[in-house]
Amino acid sequence: MPQAAKPRRRRLAEAQRSPPPMANHLPLMAEAPLLATIPIHAEQRVGETVAIKGALRFHIVSTQQEMERGFDGPKLALALSM
Repeated sequence: MPQAAKPRRRRLAEAQRSPPPMANHLPLMAEAPLLATIPIHAEQRVGETVAIKGALRFHIVSTQQEMERGFDGPKLALALSM
């Protein structure tokens, strides 16, 4: 197994041990790559990191809510039983 896969497998195993958390309590695993690749120079976003992380969390939560609105449990159960 490649070394890079080990932390992902460990995080996945830890996540599967308990019920899934709500999106507003998820750890922001995308934080480091987001801040490393955001197209704003680091000097110009001094003091804005909290707002950037908040915006990322907002998008995660709103995406989860949109997916929940479109989820049809009975329809999915019927499709899986066929």
